[in-house]
Amino acid sequence: TIADEKTVKAAEAMIRRQVLRDFELGYDFQNPSLARFWNYIESIALGKEMEVVEDELELDEEMLRTHMGRQVEAFRSCLPPEEVNDGASTSSRKRRITDVNDCDWKKLYENGCIENCTMEVLRSFLRDHGATVGGKKADLVDRVAAILKARIEHEELETNRRERNYR
Repeated sequence: TIADEKTVKAAEAMIRRQVLRDFELGYDFQNPSLARFWNYIESIALGKEMEVVEDELELDEEMLRTHMGRQVEAFRSCLPPEEVNDGASTSSRKRRITDVNDCDWKKLYENGCIENCTMEVLRSFLRDHGATVGGKKADLVDRVAAILKARIEHEELETNRRERNYR
């Protein structure tokens, strides 16, 4: 099916709204897969703990909805009803830092409850993040807290950076 003129204009309005300021492709972000691999190699070669690498290319859908809501809705109104998904989007839920144990780590960190986790759960988290899993429980709690603190701070910096780039 060929889109009518109203649909094309709505799509063009959405595209025009997506402006990235102060952004240079290849210089303003790193490849997260390569960064994780390099951190792994460094951790083995130098005996360092792995740094947490966030994916800077991941879309912040909530931010997009805030800045492009009108354009998206105008485009959706042009689509045939069978093409519009009115189901609840999983992306609208607040993102959680989770692992295979499905703990809400961010909430545990913010409430100071990491030490309530079992050694097995703590080790699983550390293993998932490429960190050392040996030691006393207090050591594991400290390592998990350090990883979470770094991730939360990074998320906050990224949110602020994205907000500046979307203005």
